[in-house]
Amino acid sequence: MADGQPGDRLAGPGRYHQKGSEVEARQLLDDLRNHTEIAAWVEAGGGHALIPFAEPCLYIETAEGQERAGIGDWIVRFPAGTFRAIPYDKFTAAFEALTEEPRPGDQQLPVPNDGPSMHDLVITDLGVWTIPHREAVQELLLERKRIGLERYGSMLQAGNQRDWYRDLTDELTDAAVYAKQGICELGDNAPAELGQVYRLILRALSRAVRIPEAPRG
Repeated sequence: MADGQPGDRLAGPGRYHQKGSEVEARQLLDDLRNHTEIAAWVEAGGGHALIPFAEPCLYIETAEGQERAGIGDWIVRFPAGTFRAIPYDKFTAAFEALTEEPRPGDQQLPVPNDGPSMHDLVITDLGVWTIPHREAVQELLLERKRIGLERYGSMLQAGNQRDWYRDLTDELTDAAVYAKQGICELGDNAPAELGQVYRLILRALSRAVRIPEAPRG
């Protein structure tokens, strides 16, 4: 991915600093939902934002007038509560992300590469297999891809230097306890499909823990 394009590691919304001054910042991606969320963030913070109908950008009202943010540019909220639109190259030259110290046992953040998106590959598989509610599943995958891009600044890719097996078993374990939580909270009103999902997750987890050892990450 070329420098200066949205989708790199810096793309996540969060806290940044410039010469000791801490700010909040979000990058404008080529995604209408991203534009809508940023506009809502600006409005909630007391600012004003405009999403034009036929132009892939966002306009911010400032004390100096209207500022335009194009795809890849950043919307910054300064400590005084003011918002500014800052071009990508100026933002990356002036600001650095405030990173939290990793907790013991945490995996590193995914490292982007030139490989395809795992979400896209799964969607391709869905196009070949016959499963019920395919469109709904595809929408969920696209939404999770979007959230990953916004949160981590990269797609989920093979060779991203994370342990895929650990992620797999962690997520299946979490899925099992979430399903059980739903069963407990709904009690007698729990739909039969939820119990079926719970059992399928446990079966998948029991198979996952039997996957032979292999090089991972």
